Amino acid sequence: MVTITFKKQKIEFYICFDLILNVIAVISLAFILQNNVWRYIAESRL
Repeated sequence: MVTITFKKQKIEFYICFDLILNVIAVISLAFILQNNVWRYIAESRL
């Protein structure tokens, strides 16, 4: 039972870690896209 709960906690921790990594990746992608959009707008205005 102890090993099963430990494994479950480990799995939950890995899932949380994956979610955090996914959130970081999405946020960084959003920043990159936003910067590209602003650059495109600035270039089109010029």
